[in-house]
Amino acid sequence: SAPSAPVMTVPAPITSDSAQANWDSNPDNEGITGYRVEVAQDSVLIASMEASATATNLVVEGLAQGNDYTLSLVALNANGESEPVTVAFTTRYDRHDSQLDTLLERLSREWNPSGENGVGLQSEVPSPVDINLDGVVNGEDTLLILEDHLNRL
Repeated sequence: SAPSAPVMTVPAPITSDSAQANWDSNPDNEGITGYRVEVAQDSVLIASMEASATATNLVVEGLAQGNDYTLSLVALNANGESEPVTVAFTTRYDRHDSQLDTLLERLSREWNPSGENGVGLQSEVPSPVDINLDGVVNGEDTLLILEDHLNRL
C-alpha cells in the first residue's frame, strides 16, 4: 500500500529567496523510495524536487522575497505516494532592501503559520517580519526596519 504521510517540521531556515523543507523519516518500514517536495504560489506550482529515502531535508531556492508560498511533502514507495502534508510560509524580507511600505504592511498583518492545514506540522513557522528572530512581531521589529530605512537616506 501507499506510505503513511511523513511528519514535517517547521521549514527552516526561511530566507528572502529560499526555504528548507524538513521532515522526520517515516517510522515504519513502508519501503520508502524517496520524498517529493513541492512549492506553490497561488495554486501555481513553482518548484517540484525529489529527495532520497534517507533524506530529511531539501532546500528550495529561487523564491521571491516577501511572498506567500505553500510547501507540500509526500513520501513515495513502489505502491504510490502518501497524502501530502502542507504548510503555508512567507519568505523573509531583506531588511536592507528598499521595500519599506511592504514591510510595514506585513507588520500589521495577522500571522497564521499553521492555517487550516496544520495537521502533521510540528511547531510553527516564524513570521517573515520577525526581523530580530525573537519569536514575536512587535515594535522592536518596526524600529529595526525604520532604522535601516533611515540609514539608507
